[in-house]
Amino acid sequence: MADSYGKVDSLGKVDSHGKVDSSVDGKQESAASVTYAPEDRAAMRAAIFEKEFTIELDMTDVQKNGATLGLAMDIDTDFQPVTVLKIRKTGIVEAWNSEHPDQAVLVGDQIMKVNDILWHHNTQTFAERIKGQFTASKGQKKGAKSILSFTIQRPRRERETRYQGQREDLHRQLYSKEFVAEFPLSGYTNAQESVHQAMGWKLNSTVDWDPVTIEKVRGTGLVASFNAEHPDSKILVGDEILQVNHIQWHHSAASFVDRLKAQFFAARKAESALSLRIRRPRTVKDVPEDQVYTKKFLVALSLKDAKPLGWRLNAASDADPVTVEKISAHSPVDNFNKANPASMVQVGDTLLKVNNVAWKKNSKTFVDCVNKEFEQSRPRKGRMPEGPLTLLMQRRVVQPIQKEWTVTLTVSEGQMLGWQLGSSDNEFPVTVNKIRSSDLVAMHNQKHPESKIMSGDVIVKVNSLLWRQNSTAFLEGVSEEFSKIKKGGDISFFLRRPVGVKDESSSSETRPFFKEFSVKLPMDNGDGPGWQLSADSATGRVSVEKVRITGSVHAWNDANPLDDIQVGDVIAKVNNVFWHGDSKLFLSHMNAQIEAARKGQSRKGVTLLLQRPWRRDGSFGGGSGADDNDDVVGGGEDEATGAEE
Repeated sequence: MADSYGKVDSLGKVDSHGKVDSSVDGKQESAASVTYAPEDRAAMRAAIFEKEFTIELDMTDVQKNGATLGLAMDIDTDFQPVTVLKIRKTGIVEAWNSEHPDQAVLVGDQIMKVNDILWHHNTQTFAERIKGQFTASKGQKKGAKSILSFTIQRPRRERETRYQGQREDLHRQLYSKEFVAEFPLSGYTNAQESVHQAMGWKLNSTVDWDPVTIEKVRGTGLVASFNAEHPDSKILVGDEILQVNHIQWHHSAASFVDRLKAQFFAARKAESALSLRIRRPRTVKDVPEDQVYTKKFLVALSLKDAKPLGWRLNAASDADPVTVEKISAHSPVDNFNKANPASMVQVGDTLLKVNNVAWKKNSKTFVDCVNKEFEQSRPRKGRMPEGPLTLLMQRRVVQPIQKEWTVTLTVSEGQMLGWQLGSSDNEFPVTVNKIRSSDLVAMHNQKHPESKIMSGDVIVKVNSLLWRQNSTAFLEGVSEEFSKIKKGGDISFFLRRPVGVKDESSSSETRPFFKEFSVKLPMDNGDGPGWQLSADSATGRVSVEKVRITGSVHAWNDANPLDDIQVGDVIAKVNNVFWHGDSKLFLSHMNAQIEAARKGQSRKGVTLLLQRPWRRDGSFGGGSGADDNDDVVGGGEDEATGAEE
């Protein structure tokens, strides 16, 4: 039975564009991976469209008496066909309906073609073409046809009228992403390769009225290179190609593939770029790939005595490279490691070459060569060593990934990111080592737990700067990108989370406070904070005892309900002044900062770092405030003492 969007439940689910989503034992299989017989495709189309026919309107009478087309059309959503919204009582369409009741045009019908012009996901432009064809015929322009033909398809149910917000919501429900991929072909001169070999893909165009989809992405080719350069906009299996350069898909997949090939060869000949507009259905799942990092380095072993190398090599299979299985203490390898910690040999490293002898899938013979080269290089009685034994080593790390995402941070003047980044080697990724309890990253984590940044996450890209196995330069680039906008602006990071990274700040056992957050209180209207503060002792922490119904604290709470200041919150910092075990001195500094802001000496107001303690039962602190009294240890708006010392 079909629902209001034209979907039917048969052997598979067919949407309003004829796309099939089959389900077997709960496992989804996309249409891109299935080839259907012509009769099956016809049956699927018949399931969603009641009728398809062509009408031919004689424009002779229009030229004589100036009749109108008499159609109102829904044209404001490009991904939905031009749809008949209203048929007026006067006009040539109504005249056609009267004479051809078996092929009458109805409200809800979709116009797929006018004369020889197809709709191709450009609804507003297509409507202009309809108008242009009608005007040309009506004005008897040279070359215009006297018969205006329309190809009509009728969904099995009339489409419900949707407002713009509903249409946008429908598009979001169907598609998760839409972007443009550019492939520069300057210098690409391999004329022997086909389009598919060069691109490194396999396309699916078996359903002619569906967009061409990506069926396979190979490990080499232009698409693989694009994905490596754009990890945040990768082309995936199941993605739809809607446009190549200026040519849009127009309900003929086979024809579109031919046009795509022609555009590729033209761009290759002209050494220009190939541009593809990609759309991703929500059925396409972006599963992060394992990341493989490699490092090659030279090891020069000084053989000053007759000691053996001091390692054990694994050469069990000729097909597998020789790896280091064990390193003995006080050996030449161990001595090298102590002297060269940045390029030390580790268990698991691969030996690729010794002096001028390389491994060539001959592991057992290669180990014999290693021993022979060692014997020739080591000192012998009456003869000095010929020179160091030179080894080419490779370290390979495979890192399974559980998540990839983008975080955009809005920076205000004076704010810091508040994290510590590092890398074990230049060839290994830049990782978040530590996140401070305040500043931008911590604030982002509090407001967006679904995209929280944690220690162990890998930074892949900052703005347009991509990590390219160059961690030292990349860290400098991160600092430079931040410096560009530190007075105000946005900075974006694309991150990966390796399998095994865990949130260590989710309970009272792993963090001292339930919540730590920053608050910026403006004082430009002359108001005070509107609170009462207290401290248990001269060395105790300063906390909020009461929040009044007027003042900048109350205004902040109204505007920021998720980061409101509550009774029991502890003030750890005001502007650049930290609490350091002396509550009286800290309150004095706080009052000075507040008073300076109230007098307009600081346009920034005051910025506070607050900490919300855990209750004994593990929940967060807070509670009702006491009545006003005289036992407040400073911090009230009536106790400000002037400018900061």
